[in-house]
Amino acid sequence: MLKQMLIDSNKYGVKCPYSMTPKGICIHNTANDASALAERNNVNRWDNDAEVSFHIAIDDIEAIQLIPFNRNAWHSGDGGNGPGNRNYIAIEICYSKSGGDRFIKAEKRAAKEVAVLLKEYGWTINNVKKHQDFSNKYCPHRTLDMGWQRFLNMIQAELNDSNVIDTPEAPSNSNEIVLGSKVKVVGNNYATGETVPSWVKSNTYAVIQVSGDKALLGTIMSWVYLRDLKVVSSEVASVPSKPLFNKKYLNLKPHMTKWAIYKENGPYTVPYKIGDLKPSMFGGISYEILGNPVTDVYIIQTRDYGRVAIWAPRDNDSTITNNPIY
Repeated sequence: MLKQMLIDSNKYGVKCPYSMTPKGICIHNTANDASALAERNNVNRWDNDAEVSFHIAIDDIEAIQLIPFNRNAWHSGDGGNGPGNRNYIAIEICYSKSGGDRFIKAEKRAAKEVAVLLKEYGWTINNVKKHQDFSNKYCPHRTLDMGWQRFLNMIQAELNDSNVIDTPEAPSNSNEIVLGSKVKVVGNNYATGETVPSWVKSNTYAVIQVSGDKALLGTIMSWVYLRDLKVVSSEVASVPSKPLFNKKYLNLKPHMTKWAIYKENGPYTVPYKIGDLKPSMFGGISYEILGNPVTDVYIIQTRDYGRVAIWAPRDNDSTITNNPIY
């Protein structure tokens, strides 16, 4: 049951200044280990004037509403008039930094609360979005790591008044996928829920690990559900020493003075960056793409930091080409 503990009305001018007719729900992970009450109290703190807010915080014990649903919150990073910030109910799932049993319970509670809101507003599962949909931030990070579609299935199960989460039936060839199988990606999403780029689908990969209903593909180093893979050769191969597709290069343009990099396995957000590349010092820099674990995140090999991840959305600051530019 949702507990209402609204912030002080004198905070509305900063935390939720605009009226809102909600169009859906945006899911976040807190990226810390504070409780729902602590999250609410932090937003309501007398000296907290940051334009950062959300409607509901949920932990393993309770769900707390701190902002009315007819007012906006600053949560999605898409600007003052962005659809996320102005039209979506923001839900923060707590304990995502360390994960474990508390986070699992918080996520289950969140699925229930989301289902209640969907029923109340007459919405469907299509009205549930993730923070990343609005600003490309890798959030909700732990929910994405565990599988976005898995979380949507939890919500749908609640909508269906069922405690059983349906798992899509795997295709008949999935039991043929073993270590070394040569496969193509035929599904539209990685196991994390992120979209598979078109260039990934056009190439063949060797399976380097199988775990349950997922396989880890060599070269791109990404997990994909077995149901989303197609065996293209009955020959079992060892992991190739060179890429199975034409090389791609990420080119960082020379006007960029700094570019954050992260550990290969994430999280891919600024608080977790491990350093900065400096393209302007070298007149631009090109790196061979070694992997693409999630949308717009690429694995590269650097001189000073070794193998790292870099977030590079398609914009005027970078390009991807078949040959290095710099």
